[in-house]
Amino acid sequence: MIKFAHLRIRDKDGHIQPNGGITYAYELNDDNRIIGYAHAKCHKKDTFNKQQGRVKAQGRLKSKRYFKTCDVSKEDFFALINGY
Repeated sequence: MIKFAHLRIRDKDGHIQPNGGITYAYELNDDNRIIGYAHAKCHKKDTFNKQQGRVKAQGRLKSKRYFKTCDVSKEDFFALINGY
């Protein structure tokens, strides 16, 4: 099962900025653990587009070049990617 996570850039006051960000596509196994992921990054000068990020990240999920394997819980994965 493929799922997505979108991370956005925030200003010093915590407001979400319209530009930049990153979209992760990740695969879950039957035990609800993440077995692999890929991402697409939006340049900070470009307006973030959730749909375009999903398309790119999902395409990269199927690519040997961008796909990264892992075996972690969703909580551990989100703790890892929140530091981007």
